[in-house]
Amino acid sequence: MGEEGHSIPYLGGRRKERISGREPELSGLRRSIDPLIVLVDDDLSLTELIKLIFNLAGYNGLVSFPCGEGVLDYCRANRPSLLITDVNHPSPNGLELCRMIREDPLLADMPVIVYSASSSEILGSLEEQKIAYFPKPCDLRELAQYIEETAGLKMKRFSAVLSKGG
Repeated sequence: MGEEGHSIPYLGGRRKERISGREPELSGLRRSIDPLIVLVDDDLSLTELIKLIFNLAGYNGLVSFPCGEGVLDYCRANRPSLLITDVNHPSPNGLELCRMIREDPLLADMPVIVYSASSSEILGSLEEQKIAYFPKPCDLRELAQYIEETAGLKMKRFSAVLSKGG
């Protein structure tokens, strides 16, 4: 479909017209019991690794975007359980995206994780916005534990997959 304004798959069988022309990558077929998690990162190899780990753990509710464009609209339409974002990706960057989410009445309470190789100088603004921070590369076991606590996703199979790898 590669044209501007083409349809994007929205969860729950609804289809809406694209505004941005950026289409998220769906991780497998989403089962209705899986909480929706949105991942925003322009590092495609890391995104693919995270998707692979989630898929191996039997979790299919991960949607990824290579940049911040279209993420806010997608989140408004689908109300994810969690957003995970890098700081340094194309417009809007992770910090701008976090600010917009916290200012949006529909999304203000959504749990957000920022994982980044950026220095810890961003921590102050994240703490004020009640946003979790994980340094990149992050300990995936700690990330799994945090996701389980905030998104209600049972990560036991996720932890088992990580244990097999090292």
